[in-house]
Amino acid sequence: MDRPPQEPRSSAWPLAIVLVTTALVYSAVCTHEFVAWDDTHNLVKNERMNPPTLPNVGWYWAHPFGHLYIPVTYTVWSALAAVAQTQSPASASELNSYIFHTVDFSQF
Repeated sequence: MDRPPQEPRSSAWPLAIVLVTTALVYSAVCTHEFVAWDDTHNLVKNERMNPPTLPNVGWYWAHPFGHLYIPVTYTVWSALAAVAQTQSPASASELNSYIFHTVDFSQF
């Protein structure tokens, strides 16, 4: 009785090596500060984001912010901002950039 040919097993090791190496190389990004390109405008100096409130999240669904209508993104960022709130002697409230970078890094 003949056996059907078995398909060759593909190893998950090459994929695992690539993913782990990439994570190790880019993990330092998680500890960087906000960048001046758009983080200042969208997060740090955004009065609706710092501190975030439920009415402010609703506002993003009805209005564009800075000529950009991305309510899902601003809703996610508002949730992250609620977790990232820190008290700093320099200012009343500040956002921890590490939380934003870690979540963004985890999406690679």
